[in-house]
Amino acid sequence: KTVQKPKDPCPDGQSSRVRRGDTITINYEARVASPGGPLYDSSTERGGPVTFRVGSAQAVNGVDIGVYDMCPGEVRELDIPASLGYGRAGSVVFDVPGDVRLWWRLELLQLEKKK
Repeated sequence: KTVQKPKDPCPDGQSSRVRRGDTITINYEARVASPGGPLYDSSTERGGPVTFRVGSAQAVNGVDIGVYDMCPGEVRELDIPASLGYGRAGSVVFDVPGDVRLWWRLELLQLEKKK
C-alpha cells in the first residue's frame, strides 16, 4: 500500500515511474511477518540507501513487483507472501525462517531509467 505520495505527481507522468530494468535507490526496513515483526534488514543498518536494478534478482521478487510504478519520493509498505520472499527455504544470511511473510517499508529516493 502507498503510505506517502510525492509532493508533486510524477513529473513526467508514466516516463518517471519505476519499470523493469530501471536502477533505483531506496531507503527501507524489512521485517518478518508484520510491521511489528523482528527487523531482519534495513538500509540504516547497511549504512545508507541501497541501489539496485529492478528485475535483476538483486532483491526478493516481492520487492521487484512492489516497486513497480513508484515515483521518486513515494513511500510504500509491502506485505510479501513467502512465495515471493524467501520461500520454503528461508534465508540463512538474514536468519529468516521458511514459509513466512515479509513486510517491507521503502522510500524511493532516486530513479534512473533503463537506457
